[in-house]
Amino acid sequence: MSQGGNDDKQASEIRTKTIGEKFNDGTEKIKSMYSFARIYKVPEDLRKLNECAYVPRLIAIGPLHRKDEHLQKSMQDVKMDYANRLFLRLTEGIADSKVRDEKKDELIQECGEKMKAEKYDAQGEVTLVDMAKKYYAEELDLSDDEMMEMMLVDGCFILELLYVYYHTNYCQVHKDSSSILQPINGGKGGSKSLGRGYEQPRADPICDSILTANIVRHDLMLLENQIPFFVLEHLFQHTVAKIPTVDQTTRCCPELSLEEGQETELGIQLDSTMHCELTLSASDLHYAGVKFVRTNTKKLFDVKFKSRTSVCWCRTLAFQIPNIYIRKTTESFLRNVIALEQCSPRVPRYFTSYAKLMDMFINSEEDVRVLKNDEVIHNYLSTDKDVCDLFNKLCKEVVLEDFHFYKDCQVASKFNMRWRTRAVRYVTRLFVASPWPALAFFLGIATFSIAVYQFGSLINRARYRR
Repeated sequence: MSQGGNDDKQASEIRTKTIGEKFNDGTEKIKSMYSFARIYKVPEDLRKLNECAYVPRLIAIGPLHRKDEHLQKSMQDVKMDYANRLFLRLTEGIADSKVRDEKKDELIQECGEKMKAEKYDAQGEVTLVDMAKKYYAEELDLSDDEMMEMMLVDGCFILELLYVYYHTNYCQVHKDSSSILQPINGGKGGSKSLGRGYEQPRADPICDSILTANIVRHDLMLLENQIPFFVLEHLFQHTVAKIPTVDQTTRCCPELSLEEGQETELGIQLDSTMHCELTLSASDLHYAGVKFVRTNTKKLFDVKFKSRTSVCWCRTLAFQIPNIYIRKTTESFLRNVIALEQCSPRVPRYFTSYAKLMDMFINSEEDVRVLKNDEVIHNYLSTDKDVCDLFNKLCKEVVLEDFHFYKDCQVASKFNMRWRTRAVRYVTRLFVASPWPALAFFLGIATFSIAVYQFGSLINRARYRR
């Protein structure tokens, strides 16, 4: 019996040790996965609201959608083609095509080896490829070689796309002599060759199609369709920065900006840690005498509620708010940025707060018209109802603890709840909604005045007769 008891005890200790090891393995995986995670899968509660806003339509970037069947066809070859063109730019001046291709292959091999060998952390223990894996909040079943190849192809595709976009749009507008249409290999007789089999001008499956270009831009904005930015920085230093004809590499894809021709800046501080449930309809505020004033600031979140001097030194209240251009890509952009804020720990919810603010302002098409008339909203969608539906659905299933605009909205809400404000709003809305109540009101005053006048006249006549 004692021998059997010892065996059971040893078996129990082994099981306990095995379970403990599983606990430790799970803890280590969580630490490794979420300590550096920056690229997330969209939570199902958000995805089910509008799945099309989160799924790439044409091109997969990174590992999360690389196995999607609808993304496995021609666009993978397009990515390879773009990456090849980027490295061919580094061989400008080499006349011999064989030597040029050998040099290109050597550069590709060198860039890939550096990605696997270079240490990214301060201790010199983690390579760039390993760190890239840690940036995904999903366990990736990719070897180092597969991860390196994917990052190399996807990163070079993005850099070449931005390079082509910049030169075909910005440089040509400014009459830049370093346009993409200039010879790249320095060939004689004005040959515009990009290497073996590449002639300029040449058919481009992305830039030659407005529809394809818009879809690719949409796909590049998606939260799940990303690679770490430090990978792009590494590839940039080993490719674009070494291109002999490169001069500037900014101003790419201005369509991704929410403002017309401007980039959004995030240089702001959080105002409050309090969550608020406020109702501030734009039309209610408008009828109560509050103005919506468009500001020219580049900061999308620079919203203020303050008094200002108007005609005859009268003081009025106004919401100062930057204008926003609502396009077909706006919903997808906002949804993915909001999803990123929801998934990222200890990140201020700037875009979520902005979406909540617009959701409070817009409850009907009338609210949209008020903001349009004050040039706060520029609507490029079909109807005002589309704008209303967009903002009313953005914050569903979203948790907001830190509302950036709490103080201003609190002041506006207190003003909106005053009895004088409600009286002014009621009368104004009554008269503006239809001309007949106003006409009846003034006719009533006129009738009453005439009746008083006639009554006074009768009294005067009676006195005169006496």
